[in-house]
Amino acid sequence: MLFSCKSDEVSLPTLLVTPSQLQSVVTPNQVISFAINVEAEGGLSSFEITESINGATHTVIYDTIFGDTKNENLVYLYQMPNKREQLEVVLSFKVTDLLNNIGTAARKLKIEASDTLLTETKNIVLYSGNSNGKNAYFIDLDTTFNSDSTAYNDIDIFSPDTSDFLERRWISPKGNNFVKFNSFNYDSASFKSITEAYQFGNEANFVSNLSIGDIIIAKLSSPIQYEYILLKITNIVDDTGSTLDRYVFNIKK
Repeated sequence: MLFSCKSDEVSLPTLLVTPSQLQSVVTPNQVISFAINVEAEGGLSSFEITESINGATHTVIYDTIFGDTKNENLVYLYQMPNKREQLEVVLSFKVTDLLNNIGTAARKLKIEASDTLLTETKNIVLYSGNSNGKNAYFIDLDTTFNSDSTAYNDIDIFSPDTSDFLERRWISPKGNNFVKFNSFNYDSASFKSITEAYQFGNEANFVSNLSIGDIIIAKLSSPIQYEYILLKITNIVDDTGSTLDRYVFNIKK
């Protein structure tokens, strides 16, 4: 007696990701192109990519639902965070078929810590808060503006003066913290040196008793490009009245 057996099992979905390296060293702000092929004998249902930075909870950064298809090719462009410190990103890819079978893949992207001299912008002018001048500063754009023209909570550095006399005090409505560090070597400042120096200071969400020559390290609460920046006050003008009262400073980042 002969028996014939035929399997009715459906194979699991397959997921191929290029580049094929499981781990890569990349640079800040680099864009990595992923070519992705997904296939499911029982028909494709959905696909998603999640991101985890330095071991944090995975967040969905891309997802899609398929129509009546068993094979699809996708391209996904991922831009690395613009961070200069060591950082690790894990991207997890998951495809699901119509029978809820799952295929997975992952790629690990690493930024190695680097240390270079900071770039300086000179002669930034910040006017008294009691004047009609530009009394607020946005760090990432190197831009001063009048605090009446933008959302208060977005201001990185603000001169809160309310009289004809400069208070010689800055605050950060955005939530940045400051450390005054006048012994710091401003000329040779690097990302590593300001990061390490900041840890030894007494941080506060304001800086007071400002004087010509003061060196200040700021830690940004919601960094877009820079987590730490360095400031040096080069001039303070406190004339009669407040119209021309101002601070002049340089910034390195």
